[in-house]
Amino acid sequence: MSLYEGNRRLSRSEATESVLVNVTQVRQPILIIPGATMPGRVSFQVADPGQANRAGVLFEVFRDRERTIGVQRFKVLSIGISGGVGSNFIDTNPVIGGGSADFTGGLTVVATLLDPGVPTTVECWVDWSPNPSPTAGRMPYALDNNLAAGQVAEFGPPPAGARYVTFYTDNPAGAGGMAAEWLDAGGVAVAAWDSWAAGGPQVAMAGYSLAVANNSGGAALIGVAWT
Repeated sequence: MSLYEGNRRLSRSEATESVLVNVTQVRQPILIIPGATMPGRVSFQVADPGQANRAGVLFEVFRDRERTIGVQRFKVLSIGISGGVGSNFIDTNPVIGGGSADFTGGLTVVATLLDPGVPTTVECWVDWSPNPSPTAGRMPYALDNNLAAGQVAEFGPPPAGARYVTFYTDNPAGAGGMAAEWLDAGGVAVAAWDSWAAGGPQVAMAGYSLAVANNSGGAALIGVAWT
């Protein structure tokens, strides 16, 4: 999608339609706008890959100005549960991960698969506005699950726009016996999380999926709120 098609200038209604692209190569172009007539915000997300897969994508946003090029990178993970019978995903609908970036000049968005073995579709669109709507104040997205002793539950990647995650439990021992980890696109633990025992919101790790294990010896209700 581009504001220009050859030498023809596209209308706003033509240029702002969202685009869906199957990512098959490294740094695959998703959206190219050579020059923008007004500021805006580009948004992107990873579609449900289905069959309890994790689809991971690295988005790179290049913002062109007169003499400089600004680059932002976003690691985005999405979990699909279609046909995922017996999976340990908590949400009955996939938690779609995504992000957004503001721009004032030309724009190029490219995408690279984090796991080449999982075919992935990404969505990208532009909202034109000199004052993009802020995401501050969005309502928390909460998930809960009753974990039996020894059970592991996966709460998924941070939803689009979420920056923090807060844990809750009715376990009498509090955080004792609970273990939380961040999983990569292949489902491999890359970081153990033990700071949540102190309570309060923690930074959500975009591009990874949150899993919680109950090692307390008894059933415990776990709640996760993304904000």
